[in-house]
Amino acid sequence: MRDMKRKLRVKGLIIDLEGTLIDTSYFYFKLLKDSAEITGIEFNYSFGEIQKIRDVVADGMELIEIIAEKQKEEYIETIKEIYQEYNYRYARPFPETLDVLNELIKSGFSLAIYSNIKWSWDEIVGRFPEFSGLRGRLNYLNRNSVEKPKPFPEGVYKCCKTFGVEPENCAVVGDSIDDIIMGKKAGCRTIGVLTGVTTAERLAKIGADVIIQRIGCLTDVLE
Repeated sequence: MRDMKRKLRVKGLIIDLEGTLIDTSYFYFKLLKDSAEITGIEFNYSFGEIQKIRDVVADGMELIEIIAEKQKEEYIETIKEIYQEYNYRYARPFPETLDVLNELIKSGFSLAIYSNIKWSWDEIVGRFPEFSGLRGRLNYLNRNSVEKPKPFPEGVYKCCKTFGVEPENCAVVGDSIDDIIMGKKAGCRTIGVLTGVTTAERLAKIGADVIIQRIGCLTDVLE
């Protein structure tokens, strides 16, 4: 793992949502498990086994193909049908998320949350009322804010322009390879987080500047 004692000197932070600020691990397990049962697919994976598979597969579609090789299309449709209901039931902010964001804002960092999902900020607050106090204190971009989503750097450039800060003075923080690739393409520093969909080894291999265990460790690696 990259040395967590290394500190980055940046002015702006562009932070991913799901898997970074929001704990989605059990949500995805229940979504995959119950969608399989509804579709009539045998599902013999424990929560821990699904996490291990998520660590090594390239993306969610590859995981779906492992689970439902012969009924993939039907399985995908079931996942889409129950996705939002299950997200509301099982996804939650990490316990430290709000404290970390408030501390970063108080410390003077320009801050943005950038997610590949399509929810508006009002929908985010409706889903996670804890975020209501952040309105107007940070920027928010979603999939609809850009023509080309992650890993393209368009969203990063938009955030930097809003901040009035050059990309080299910003860091992208996220749990996925796409987050790190996006940040590097934009010329930002990059911070990988280990609460999502990949491993420290894979994040290091693609060049994450720093890797942290969870979002609560973010302030430890910032000057």
